[in-house]
Amino acid sequence: MAAARHKIIVGLDYGTTYLGISYVTSNEKSFDKIEVINQWPGTPESVFKVPTRIAYAFENENLTTNQWGYTATPNMEPYLWTKLLLDRNTKLTDYDDPTLDDLLGKGIMRLPESKSAREVCSNFLKCLCEHMVAVLTKKYSSRIFDITPVEVWITLPAIWSDAARDATKSAAMSAASHHESALDPISPGDDILVCDCGGGTVDITTYNIISCRPKLEFKELCVGIGGKCGSTSIDRNFNIWMLKTFGKAYENVQPKRRGPGSNFMRSFETAKRTFSGDFPNADGMQDIEVEHINMKTLSTPKYDADEATLKFSCMDMKAFFDPVIDDIIRLVKSQVKHAKSNNHNIKRIILNGQIQLTCPPQCQAAVVKGAAIRGLEGLKPRSRQARRHYGYGIALPFRKHADPEWLGYIDNFNGQKYCKGRMNWQVSKGQNLEDGAVMKSAVQFKFEDKELTKHITLWSCNEDIAPEYSHRATVQKVGEVQVVFQKKDLKNARRKHNKSLKKYVREVDGNIEVNMATEQCTLTVKTFVNDREAGQATIDFLQD
Repeated sequence: MAAARHKIIVGLDYGTTYLGISYVTSNEKSFDKIEVINQWPGTPESVFKVPTRIAYAFENENLTTNQWGYTATPNMEPYLWTKLLLDRNTKLTDYDDPTLDDLLGKGIMRLPESKSAREVCSNFLKCLCEHMVAVLTKKYSSRIFDITPVEVWITLPAIWSDAARDATKSAAMSAASHHESALDPISPGDDILVCDCGGGTVDITTYNIISCRPKLEFKELCVGIGGKCGSTSIDRNFNIWMLKTFGKAYENVQPKRRGPGSNFMRSFETAKRTFSGDFPNADGMQDIEVEHINMKTLSTPKYDADEATLKFSCMDMKAFFDPVIDDIIRLVKSQVKHAKSNNHNIKRIILNGQIQLTCPPQCQAAVVKGAAIRGLEGLKPRSRQARRHYGYGIALPFRKHADPEWLGYIDNFNGQKYCKGRMNWQVSKGQNLEDGAVMKSAVQFKFEDKELTKHITLWSCNEDIAPEYSHRATVQKVGEVQVVFQKKDLKNARRKHNKSLKKYVREVDGNIEVNMATEQCTLTVKTFVNDREAGQATIDFLQD
């Protein structure tokens, strides 16, 4: 038997504000062999991540090529935080940053007139892939790299909608086409909580450790939760404070001088990263200085006009952090409470947290390395918790005095009265989804004359109790399942002549299967007639 072909496994931590890449070859057995790219165009520094921003040549007359990451400077008016726009249609969760909707209209998360969020993200990832290829070619030589398969694993937020997951995957595919030991090892039976505080989102998931050797196995305990309350929320709180404190003097500063990526915001980023929450003075009034902000105003205790330096207290900085930290704490408490209601006690919080805290060294690289480990070991939960209810809106015999009259109609095949839009929930929120879990539903496909294509709507609901009808406000459209049959698939279909339509109508019993736990963590679909796969089924996810 031939030996398995080696491949290069790449972990890509696609964050709202920064992105990191790790890589390892499939023959390696130790997590220590995972490497993280730390050299990027536009900066001489050794850093684990690159800003997720891009500036287009067609919008900047001094550019001949698109600039990205550190090379996309504020004076180029780059596009930032566009990843969040992939999920712009998603309803805010209870823990989301309340200023996010305001931000969407202020130009930071904006798009070129001619491009969608998916296209901008794809363009950025294409630039990133070119750099990644250059690094890997230098590492392994062009001869070896050219004949070695590359497998890429991308991190996705726990709260991402199915459409956003599909859009992220699509953007990555489009772009591709042109362990460190723990401080205190985990043990089988441990219940842990992982809190990933990113730039735009915070994701929290709880797991039960099944085994540690020879391979780490674990399962989800609760439905993962999260909110759009990442570190960029701190920046927005700071921006609101600046507007309230300095008014027009600050507002009149050019966006490229005070916006994301500017020297001013880089200085604030340094102050933000070094702020520990401890106050050197009992009153918390020791100044924090942020440079590079030239406002047309006189010097005050909070602003040195000669030095173009902002001065504010530790208490002020704490006020920027507090709403965000409060949201994260609520998220953690909610997940711990949920786990406890299922007779699981969280004894460890990884990255945040009494109980027991694990904060790995080089924590910025932890998520991006984890993506590579996912590919290296096939590391994933043995079972997941369904994030939401899933099902179809189907037609069922009409129930007099129960179903709304306006949902009633006469079936073209049998002439009986049916109610449309009755929900057939196949997966319940919080339901255990074992690896390879399939949502299987019996359906009747009905066709008129030579019709061969059918559309079935897939719905979801984030509420704990799902409603009975698809038109309810809490029911959200995931996408349209389109099935294109061939004539041979329908040769055994029942056939009747409909006098009012003056045409033949056909009916065939079948099944539709949606794989809820694929390798790619996205939904895939198949259709069956007479227990044989029939037709070509695809899901068209709802987008902007």
